[in-house]
Amino acid sequence: MKIAAILLCGVLWLSAGEYYYMNGDRRVDLQEVPSAAVKHSLKGGALYFEKRDGEQVGVVNRIIVKFASMENFEDYLQRFNLKQLKKYSFGNMYLLEAPTPKDAIDAANALYEQPDVLFAQPDLIRHWRLR
Repeated sequence: MKIAAILLCGVLWLSAGEYYYMNGDRRVDLQEVPSAAVKHSLKGGALYFEKRDGEQVGVVNRIIVKFASMENFEDYLQRFNLKQLKKYSFGNMYLLEAPTPKDAIDAANALYEQPDVLFAQPDLIRHWRLR
């Protein structure tokens, strides 16, 4: 009975990959956890997820993006309902804002698929652990 329960939990975990982000060419699947279980100091809402390795990360409504070409920049802002918050001083790297954390995940994944985007990832909240 215990083995069946463990297998069922594993299947549910594998099929629950509704949320993910790309880290380089590696897909990082996320399992949503209750927001009340984790506190943060940032104003506004955050969604909290657990990665497969057990690390909890928070996602706010920001995205970090690096463009190979700025040709479609304004189009992407309009298409994904994004607002520019900051332009970094190196390369074509930007901090963008989406309406909600879920929109930030979706926009980061959609931007990652664009040929003129080198990097797109939600801005993650990670908890520091002292050794």
